[in-house]
Order: sequence, then structure tokens, then C-alpha cells
Amino acid sequence: MLGLFLLLLAVGCASVDEDRKDGGLQNDEVDETVETELASETRKIMYEVDAKISVEDSVKAYNEIKSKLNADEWFDSERIVNDTIYLVIRIKSSRLDEFISSNKSYGTVNHFLEKCY
Repeated sequence: MLGLFLLLLAVGCASVDEDRKDGGLQNDEVDETVETELASETRKIMYEVDAKISVEDSVKAYNEIKSKLNADEWFDSERIVNDTIYLVIRIKSSRLDEFISSNKSYGTVNHFLEKCY
């Protein structure tokens, strides 16, 4: 049986320093350095990966992919039609490359596209 996986991995990361309350500015002064730091700390970087992988056993591959998720990662959606499984998975950006590489090993990669927003 040949299954076709569509893995759409959307990943986001953000860092916000909650300890910054009054940045020490007085009398409505504007500190461009602080503004730049705050803007970069709240910026989210999103990666989207669209991959189609032909596998011999789609159920086995699905279960193995699911077992690789950490507690703070999840399926946004999953849909199974015949022997084709469509997954939208949220993965931490620090693990994205490793996660993608490990899933490419399940079969033949027919399509792979990675975008960064």
C-alpha cells in the first residue's frame, strides 16, 4: 500500500520580556534602542513547510510522527482519506529541521517547500 503524506508544519517563535515595566524613561522621553529591542522581542517568525511523502505504510508513519511530538507541540488538524493522510502540525522552531529530516526518512519525498514569514 502506498500512502501519500501531506505534512504542513507551521512553526512560530516569540520572545517577550515581561519584566520590562517602566523602561526607566522619564518625562515622555523616547529611547529608540529600547523601542527596537521591544519590537524585535515581540516579533514572531513563522515557518511553513509543505511536504508530500510517499510511504509504504501510512498508518505506521502517522503513529511514528505522532510519537515524536513533544508535550507542547500538536496537530492543528488531521484528515485521513483512503490511504492519504493530511496533517497540519505545530512544531517548535528549535526542533523544526530535525523533525523534518526524521520524517523524510519514511519514504520518497515528492514535494518539499519551506517558507518563512
